[in-house]
Amino acid sequence: MGNHRGSFVRRSGTAVAACALVWSATAVAAPMALTATQAQSPASTFTLDFGQFGGVASANISSTEYELEIDPAAGTARFQSYLQHVEPLILPDGSPTGVSTGDITVEIIQSLGGTFDRATGTFLTDDVYAVHFTGDLSMFGITSPFILPSTSAGSVAFDAVNTGTTSMAWVGDGLLSVIPFHYACTVSGVFSSTNATPYIATSTPDTGAIDARAPHGLNSPFPAFGWDTVELTLNAPLAAVSDSEFAAEGLSADGTPLSNVTASLIGPNTVRVMLGGPIAAGTWARVTHAASGTHVCVALLPGDVNGDRVSGVRDINALIDSLNGVPGRVLPLSSTDLDRSSAVNTQDVTTLINLLNGAAAFDRWFGARLTASPCE
Repeated sequence: MGNHRGSFVRRSGTAVAACALVWSATAVAAPMALTATQAQSPASTFTLDFGQFGGVASANISSTEYELEIDPAAGTARFQSYLQHVEPLILPDGSPTGVSTGDITVEIIQSLGGTFDRATGTFLTDDVYAVHFTGDLSMFGITSPFILPSTSAGSVAFDAVNTGTTSMAWVGDGLLSVIPFHYACTVSGVFSSTNATPYIATSTPDTGAIDARAPHGLNSPFPAFGWDTVELTLNAPLAAVSDSEFAAEGLSADGTPLSNVTASLIGPNTVRVMLGGPIAAGTWARVTHAASGTHVCVALLPGDVNGDRVSGVRDINALIDSLNGVPGRVLPLSSTDLDRSSAVNTQDVTTLINLLNGAAAFDRWFGARLTASPCE
């Protein structure tokens, strides 16, 4: 019976120091510059809602041009430029006709940057806008330009490696003299890029996933079980892939590096990456797309049902809750099918106890800990 203390993996009488793994620096790809113009459909509009003080004033946006810089590997987004022309809005002044803003021009004068979620394509940036207008709004105490800090939320969808569409919503609240209003600017765009490259959007297993199942059978350490394949969904369709486009780091169950991978295209933008064997228990594996620097990390920690990177008593409670269908506590098979029977039942509770105690051929996993994910 083996004795596991979290940083060592025992296999065939050989101790492998998992904590001694050295993760190479991830390739740094240049941020992607998406140059966009306003789409003809759906319509882009600018709306002010004054509620009981004047209702809704809306105007068409005639044109928008901007450059959005995204970095999928770093998870950041930033506007490099933004210029927009809006038709006049009618503001309430108590008269039947109201007051026209005249033609409106909107530009970003300071981009504070923000976040980009490569899994969903959504971005969120904080910016400072200058709103120029040709009408006389001095009665409201407003002069041109009107400086407006705001948050832009939007999404990016690629239809090819270098082209796609964007949708944005620029929303917030303000005061016109003493009149409160809510504003919304919705913009649809089409973009192209001269330096875009495909990147990993999602994966199966998900990045950060921890396999809690037994690393081998109860009575023998052979054969070893564990994730040996990762399926990567890239952001855009691909014509072909090669093995050299992807790299794997970590240890296989026999203690050898996971350096050799085989990549195959199994869908328009889905790549299956086969590792050099199942990953070693108690370790992380990282798969990287070289050109974009994006990567996913998965781990095997037997008994870590709740995914907190520690195997212990709390995992027994988590498994029982999942078995009982407790709302919000139902976990995937990789966390609950401890005996790898493809079904979750009370036998998995027995297997979990055996893993924690080091029964038969199992190492003792009680108290075993994973290091932080190399993707963090």
